[in-house]
Amino acid sequence: FNDIGDEGCTNLSLHMVAGNHTLRNLYLSGNHIKKKGAMALAGAILHGCSLAKLHLSANDLGPSGLKVLSGAVAEMDARRQHILQRQGGIIIAAVKP
Repeated sequence: FNDIGDEGCTNLSLHMVAGNHTLRNLYLSGNHIKKKGAMALAGAILHGCSLAKLHLSANDLGPSGLKVLSGAVAEMDARRQHILQRQGGIIIAAVKP
């Protein structure tokens, strides 16, 4: 509830989420984030990050924003599953929540 909007969400995505393998939880509820911000977050997720929880309630992502964001999460999950299968199901490094 800090009114960061799409511009702030885009900046966070580029500079704090993408490639960050430490950040586990991100609370962006009530920040007037719309499709453009959702697309930036989706790009950051596809770039690689360690987010386990992403809170976006009370924003106006719209159906297309939700679709692109959920698609990015599904794609990253598929990539992780593929890597695990190639490793024979062995997890090399576990990250505690």
